[in-house]
Amino acid sequence: MKLGSKLLLKQLYKEYYFHNKEIVAREIMEINQREFGCNRFEEETLIRHLAFENQNELAEFLVKTVPKDFYHSAAYYLFPEREMYEKEWLAADLIFDIDADHLHEKDLRPSVFYLCEECGEISGEGGNPCGRCGGILKEVSWIGERELEVARKETVRLVRILREELGFSEEEIDVYFSGGRGFHVYVISEESKKLTSEERVEITDYIRLTGYDLRYEDERRRTAQRISAILGEEEERFLDELMEDETKIFLTSTRGLESGKSMDLRASLNHLKTEIPPRIWDKMERYVVRREMVEIDPVVTTDTHRLIRSSMSLHGKTGLVKKPIDDLDAFDPLTDAVALTEDEIRVKVEYSPQIRLGDREFGPFHREVVSVPAYLAVFMVGRGVADVE
Repeated sequence: MKLGSKLLLKQLYKEYYFHNKEIVAREIMEINQREFGCNRFEEETLIRHLAFENQNELAEFLVKTVPKDFYHSAAYYLFPEREMYEKEWLAADLIFDIDADHLHEKDLRPSVFYLCEECGEISGEGGNPCGRCGGILKEVSWIGERELEVARKETVRLVRILREELGFSEEEIDVYFSGGRGFHVYVISEESKKLTSEERVEITDYIRLTGYDLRYEDERRRTAQRISAILGEEEERFLDELMEDETKIFLTSTRGLESGKSMDLRASLNHLKTEIPPRIWDKMERYVVRREMVEIDPVVTTDTHRLIRSSMSLHGKTGLVKKPIDDLDAFDPLTDAVALTEDEIRVKVEYSPQIRLGDREFGPFHREVVSVPAYLAVFMVGRGVADVE
């Protein structure tokens, strides 16, 4: 990012925090027990071990420092400003992170393209010099509607599991758009705050179906409906994954199970295991895991000292705001998380795919100077495909 772009982005972020500093401060509970951290436009190094006594101190810091990214700890500490071994951990919010970059098992390929830094040539594959001029190819990670929609649906599934299987109430669950490529889900309760790292690992494993074993299936779990469909020969995608001879064996073995209703589900599975080869059993087990796991980032949930982006703060690589969500089904991140102004800014764009941001469509642009709203200019500069003219 060129100096002119950094200066402009800092000015736009400063204007945002000047008008919204109190809102950001009000979003954080127990400010005086939190560690804070930030990146600045002047340097990329993460500054940690910051602490504030109250909302006014925090708000003043935002306007004075103008962070590129602003974070606070999931944990509550007695001495948040001290080094980690001296902080004296008290508790931590239970937080889940769903990011489009991690949704490998959902058949989602992240939107990535490669841009030559010399001639601007666009390539779908990296690892080699530019085919036109031999220059260096820069990887650009884009944010598209499809990735965000898959991440949103995964978040809906996570919230359902937290409520229906793990017993958390609707009032204890808060959902946020991260400002980037995914969503954050917080569970706020006195019980969840006291969970140890080991207990958080157990919750993470349950949600991700780590170590899942078909033999111990429970009809109360989300996997039960999927298995019943498989046993009832209603899951065509599973049958498509079997070899022809395996399909014949499987269909013969499941005949008479009546979708698992003629006996309880676990008994049906135990019967089936004696009828089919281990390779088919293993395929079914892997299929259920792939379809029913929720791909949360395990480190975010289990690390009780981790920093998380602060609600209503701006994302340093998109200019979008980390937004609390009231209605996840209706939420549109590319509209609802736009927080910067419509003021026109001239930028030189190396390449940008067509994008919908706010309530408008833009692009595609390729090696051209255009005037665009500030929120799009920041987005393209943050993704590394443009600079301020």
